[in-house]
Amino acid sequence: MPVRKLFVVAVALVVGLGGGVGPVGAGDLNPPLGPIAPTNRAQLNAQTVSFPIIIGLSGSYVLTSNLIGISGQNGIVIVVDDVTIDLNGFSLVGVAGSTNGILVSGARKNVAVLNGNIRGWGGHGLTASAAQNCRFSELLTTGNGGDGVRVGNDSLVVGLNSASNVGAGIVVAGDGNRVEGCHLVLNGTGMLVSGQNNLIVKNSSSDNTVDFNIGIGNAYGPIAVVSGVGDISSVANAGHPWANFSSTCVPQTWCLDSDTDGFGDAGSSLVTCPQPSGYVADCTDCNDADFDINPSAPELCDNVDNNCNTNIDEGNPESGQSCDTGVPGVCAVGTTTCQAGSLACPQIVFPSAEVCDGLDNNCDGTVDDGNPGGGAACSTGQPGVCDAGTESCQTGAIACVPDVSPSSEICDGLDNNCDGAVDEGNPGGGSSCATGQPGVCANGTLTCGGGSLSCQPDTAASAEVCDGLDNNCDGATDEGNPGGGAACSTGLQGVCAAGTDTCQSGSIVCVQDIASSAEVCDGLDNNCDGATDEGNPGGGGACNTGLQGVCDAGTDTCQGGAIVCVQDVASSAEVCDGLDNNCDGATDEGNPGGGGACNTGLQGVCDAGTDTCQGGAIVCVQDVASSAEVCDGLDNDCNGAVDDGGPLCGANQTCTAGVCVGTLSNGTACTSGGECVSTFCADGFCCDTACTGLCEACSTALNIGTDGTCSFVQNGLESNDECAGAPTCDGAGACTP
Repeated sequence: MPVRKLFVVAVALVVGLGGGVGPVGAGDLNPPLGPIAPTNRAQLNAQTVSFPIIIGLSGSYVLTSNLIGISGQNGIVIVVDDVTIDLNGFSLVGVAGSTNGILVSGARKNVAVLNGNIRGWGGHGLTASAAQNCRFSELLTTGNGGDGVRVGNDSLVVGLNSASNVGAGIVVAGDGNRVEGCHLVLNGTGMLVSGQNNLIVKNSSSDNTVDFNIGIGNAYGPIAVVSGVGDISSVANAGHPWANFSSTCVPQTWCLDSDTDGFGDAGSSLVTCPQPSGYVADCTDCNDADFDINPSAPELCDNVDNNCNTNIDEGNPESGQSCDTGVPGVCAVGTTTCQAGSLACPQIVFPSAEVCDGLDNNCDGTVDDGNPGGGAACSTGQPGVCDAGTESCQTGAIACVPDVSPSSEICDGLDNNCDGAVDEGNPGGGSSCATGQPGVCANGTLTCGGGSLSCQPDTAASAEVCDGLDNNCDGATDEGNPGGGAACSTGLQGVCAAGTDTCQSGSIVCVQDIASSAEVCDGLDNNCDGATDEGNPGGGGACNTGLQGVCDAGTDTCQGGAIVCVQDVASSAEVCDGLDNNCDGATDEGNPGGGGACNTGLQGVCDAGTDTCQGGAIVCVQDVASSAEVCDGLDNDCNGAVDDGGPLCGANQTCTAGVCVGTLSNGTACTSGGECVSTFCADGFCCDTACTGLCEACSTALNIGTDGTCSFVQNGLESNDECAGAPTCDGAGACTP
């Protein structure tokens, strides 16, 4: 936010007052205490202002030096809302004839003044009597000709020290303020609270003409009166968390309590200290001559305002109890009610049409008269003829009364005795009779059924059984093979064993299903002799099994009730015979009978052989074939001679005991070690050693010895760039530096 500089504005622009402060940055309305920072608060100092200082724009202001007023003028006048002035530990000092230190004009809102001194002004130190929602904290107001601080409405005053002011240290002129933690010394009055609904807590006031003067309608912590020196823990109210402290008794209003009920008469009051005898602090009694009339008394039904709330007999006092009106029936019920200062019992229920409820609804002295609610047809819920009924009012409820009473049962299709059963006990029946039906249904008994008597069979028709009788009363005996049809065993053999149960002459017998016949290959005993498929029926002919080798040839055979081709020769381990013995489709596989070492009778490497099955017989097959002769101590070409012919080795070599060896002696020119008897070829000569050491050579062109003998390289020479360029060998087996 940009910083706005101060400037002095014309008198006409600041509502006719003196010098003014122009626009400022809209800083924090509650800036922290302490040294100012070069941010967005307008600076007030002796070099930038003149009196009176008019605050005409909302924002934050800070003193950067002490300011001394002038005679006849206020120090600072605030004419807008939302202003914070941080005195920053400096002093706003008045002079003789000056007016107020800080004046908050009219009903300003949200003004804060904090952290500094306001002293020596001819009027009040800080006055905001009509302002709202303000905060004044950490201020020292001393030696002012009026009051130290004057507060308006809904504001907070905290941490204020006010001393030696001609008027009061703090004046709370408005409502809804909180004053806390202030210290008031040597003022005309320490604290004067003339408004209402203010909260006064944790303040101390001493050596003032009057320490506290708090009007009725405010809340404040108890005042602990402390005099002298020493421990105050035993002083009354000193330990209360909101206690205010005073060095003198605080005068307050006391009212005469003539009837000693704890409430006084506001018309008989004294302002004094301490509490006079017979007086109390509560001045709200409306009849101080009657102990039972006061704000805490219950209201009575007596045409008097007992609780002093200006209302008489409000809330229907002493009423609400049940009472008897003296009228019959339901009209007898009433509730006590306060009327004209006395209790009456008006009825709360009035006559109505009679209903079936056990009450006298029409208040004529008779209960449920005229069968109210009754007369309709209904069901009693009882069985039989007792079910039909008529509704009737009985003992306050509608009941269904049966139209017919129970009687003895007769054969009429009704439940005459109302026991839930119809025509039970066969009423009118029981004698023997003829039904006129065939079979077992011919004999009967006279029986009540469906509300009338008839002759019913003693034996009811049933499913036919195999007993020689007409069980189903259709005129036929044992028809339909009753009890038969199930599979059974005849006791015979083979196919003759299976039978079916059959009803014959009133009993069940097992009759075989199949007659005996000639044996066939079907897995059955066709001739019922106890043997199955005996004599290989349908078999004996030659056939092919479809298998391989010796397993292919077979004979037709009856097995498991079917003709199958059974091989004549079983599969066996393969042998060297030109046949497929194991029936796997291969002949003499796996060299059966072979694998052993043998001699072919040939010479050289061709003599060694292995027994091998060929053409159905074992023959000896040579292991190595004849090849060109090489120097290896063997007869490779199988001609009976070892390492014959040639040449078998390279230049300057000879084959000796199957190995090619060199023929050149040391000191002879060579191209490889294989040409030398020593096997070493160094520097182009056969050498006595490999001669690979640093600055070693085997040639007289390089060394200090002879060809064929390894010795040191001559001084100043090198071999194979051993000394890496510029350096050379020193003749003693090392490189020169």
